[in-house]
Amino acid sequence: MIKKRLKGPAAGFQDALFQEKERVNVILSSINEAVVTTDCAGIITGINVSGLKITGFSRRGAEGRLFSQVIKLIDAATHKPVESPIREVMRKKKKMSLGNPITLIGPADRTFPIEGVAHPLFDRKKKVAGSIFIFHDVTASHEMTDRLSYQQSHDQLTGLHSRSDFKQHLSQLLKNAKCHDKVHALCYLDLDKFKIINDTCGHLAGDRLLKEVALVLRQKVRQTDLVARLGGDEFGILLVNCSLAKAHEIAGAICTSVRELRFNWKEKTFAVGASIGVVGINAASKGVESILSIADGSCYLAKEKGGNRAHLHLDDDRELSRRSGEMHYVPLITGALERNMFRLYYQPIVPVLSDGKKVWYEILLRMLDHDGKIVVPANFLPAAERYDMMPAIDRWVLKAFFSFFKGNLSGKVNGDNFICDINVSGATLNDESFLDFVKEQMSAFSVPPDTLCFEITETAAIANFNEALKFIGELKNLGCRFSLDDFGSGVSSFKYLKDLPVDFLKIDGSFVKNVNTNKLDNAIVTTVNEIGHLMGIKTVAEFVETDAILKKLREIEVDFAQGYWIAKPKPLEESLRNSVTTC
Repeated sequence: MIKKRLKGPAAGFQDALFQEKERVNVILSSINEAVVTTDCAGIITGINVSGLKITGFSRRGAEGRLFSQVIKLIDAATHKPVESPIREVMRKKKKMSLGNPITLIGPADRTFPIEGVAHPLFDRKKKVAGSIFIFHDVTASHEMTDRLSYQQSHDQLTGLHSRSDFKQHLSQLLKNAKCHDKVHALCYLDLDKFKIINDTCGHLAGDRLLKEVALVLRQKVRQTDLVARLGGDEFGILLVNCSLAKAHEIAGAICTSVRELRFNWKEKTFAVGASIGVVGINAASKGVESILSIADGSCYLAKEKGGNRAHLHLDDDRELSRRSGEMHYVPLITGALERNMFRLYYQPIVPVLSDGKKVWYEILLRMLDHDGKIVVPANFLPAAERYDMMPAIDRWVLKAFFSFFKGNLSGKVNGDNFICDINVSGATLNDESFLDFVKEQMSAFSVPPDTLCFEITETAAIANFNEALKFIGELKNLGCRFSLDDFGSGVSSFKYLKDLPVDFLKIDGSFVKNVNTNKLDNAIVTTVNEIGHLMGIKTVAEFVETDAILKKLREIEVDFAQGYWIAKPKPLEESLRNSVTTC
């Protein structure tokens, strides 16, 4: 039978239909999405190039087969088969997107996540004639999401969990403890001597050490536990379903492992240690921040006791309560420095054996709280020392006193008839710029060096011996005097005394206050006094609180006395100006 060639409008319609079909084929072969069409029985009638790539089928192998034989879908979470999406689309006669994360099983049983949407196809009579399923591989975007999620939840240097991720897991453990009465534990670890390595060898060495420590920590805990880098050289460990006693044991083992670690860098070998705070996570625990604060405080106590140990927090931990009390003063001290809320007081130091003409005062510090009430040093100075705030306070005291001196005493006094004691902390001795600061302020406020006596505690002088020698040496050359405070409290007092060129020894008040009733205290005061005199150093007794103490000091022949029996501290602005004008 010879086919007749269509002419006229019929031929034009056929050409247009062919062109449209070609256009659709080109579009389908060009797009990245996989496109699969079926008839109403679920038989595949068409599949584009992307669909063939993803499924691994050839066109001949795919077309003519059931959709479910070519497009095999499983639930990403449960790995159970998923009902064919086109079946539900044709039944409900409306578009449907894939809901839960769906995985497609491809060639060689390779699996990868997909996202897709299915549409019903209708004929001219609005009846369902088939379906079209459009989907694409989202492996790359999932990998990118996973990578970003990993970066957010892990420390880039060590590969450990990040601080934010650690807090999230801690929150979950806390909920678990409260809801199911479970017991877990947290270890807060801070490296000992890390700063020495970081400062001596540089940050590259410090980074490598942190990696090595991270490896040690991973090896000492179970797979169910979590190790995180919380920042700097601080690490956190969450011990799941772990008693407090067991956690303390694990923390001790970690201390041992870190102590045995030998860090090698450019032919140098370093030893480090770890201080660890251990705290329980149970139904009685208050909250994430509270647990972290307690653990951090316990870690500090471990470090304060010499480091390389674990401090176990118990509910009646008095040491931690003391430290928490000190932390209360940190914002008050910061505010006092910023808003000029410190006040200077003074207390006389008088000759014991004669009236003498020299006027000698110790400059003391007080702080005002938010209500304007006086806070004594015994309350806030421990916090200032612990949190490295003493250098700033010492600078404030020096500048404030020098300003007072210039406005009230300049030209009226000299070193022959007037001396003022100014305390310098051990932390300030370690501040290399403080010596220059003192010289600059003396010059700026025209304070005669011979009117100044800098007071350093014995323990601070010994702990910072080289710095103390330099500080004392340079300022003595200018004419300043020096006093060694709390002398006799250290076991090596006399050993270091011969090397420290001081002018006065202030005998530790704990011995002075019982000098007239306790034979041992009397012997100590007598010995310190005699050795001081033998070395040409004048002696000062603190805590002179009764007339009986003062009489005993006269018998011993101590040079000067200071204490409440002599005079209580008074505000500098109100009193010293008038006292000095009478000299």
